[in-house]
Amino acid sequence: ADVPLESLLELAPLAGSFRYTAVLGAPDAKVFTTQLEQYRRLGMTDFKLKVSGDRKTDRENIAAIRAIPHAALRLDANNLWRELSDALAYLEPFQGQFWAIE
Repeated sequence: ADVPLESLLELAPLAGSFRYTAVLGAPDAKVFTTQLEQYRRLGMTDFKLKVSGDRKTDRENIAAIRAIPHAALRLDANNLWRELSDALAYLEPFQGQFWAIE
């Protein structure tokens, strides 16, 4: 229909400024590094990292994002843990390096 979604749903048009988040997975180191560099070139500083459950990989990916000046990082675990105690134990070494987790 070549109109904004809000028009189709008969909603008020969007207004204001928007802040976008760069979403990074961890399929492999090369893909991660390429995507991160693309986001950096775009000037993005708000990141969501999908943690893999591999502590070494996650540690390296978190460090790469935290090396970006003024970067804000939140994690997305995608139901990686069944128990809160498992999540807390896994995340403890990363304490203070992210502001939220999904």
